[in-house]
Amino acid sequence: MTFDADFYYWFYSTVAQSLAALIGVGGVFAVFRLQLLEKEAEQTVQNLKDFFLKMDFNMNARAKVASWGFDELFSQIRVELKDIERHLDTKKVRIQEFEKELNANAKPDIQNDISRLKKEQTDLRDRKTNLVLKLKHYNNIPIFKKYLQKRLEILIGALTFIFLLSLFLLGASPYFEKDFDHGVSALASFFVLLFAGIILFFRFFTISLQSGKDFKNKSCGDF
Repeated sequence: MTFDADFYYWFYSTVAQSLAALIGVGGVFAVFRLQLLEKEAEQTVQNLKDFFLKMDFNMNARAKVASWGFDELFSQIRVELKDIERHLDTKKVRIQEFEKELNANAKPDIQNDISRLKKEQTDLRDRKTNLVLKLKHYNNIPIFKKYLQKRLEILIGALTFIFLLSLFLLGASPYFEKDFDHGVSALASFFVLLFAGIILFFRFFTISLQSGKDFKNKSCGDF
């Protein structure tokens, strides 16, 4: 079994063209995906503002929330989280006090008061959880963007290397026709690199389809 120069020329030239197309597609898709992440970040900021707009504010207060800048919004979020913690501590103490009175067989309405306080306590915890999740979503987006950019650099670097290698091997096609063993060895090695490049390519697409919300990151910044 032998391969002539035309086979090597056809194979390596086809691969080179395909790799050039993959590099272009990967770059365009990455730019598009990063733009979507920017919009996702803007939407998350709006969701955080909506969190405050759902409060029983008057029209002036609602207009003020809508005009909040980035720093003012996150300053208010810190205040809100501290207030929630303070109210949770207060209600915990009140529940303990009511339970002591209940054990002492005091007023019959104490059980209702305890149930009401526990319901308010649950609502506060849900409110805190909702706010923290929105913050984590927002904080994940720039981290996810950097991660995608790093993966894109690795992908483009790997595909570019394989592309240049295919051009080099393309030029060596006449030599491989004369030396079958070296031709087959180079072909086999190139297949391995090409397969690894294709895996990187599809891995990048799979990762990039995630949203900032789904990206696994436990950090919540300074919040």
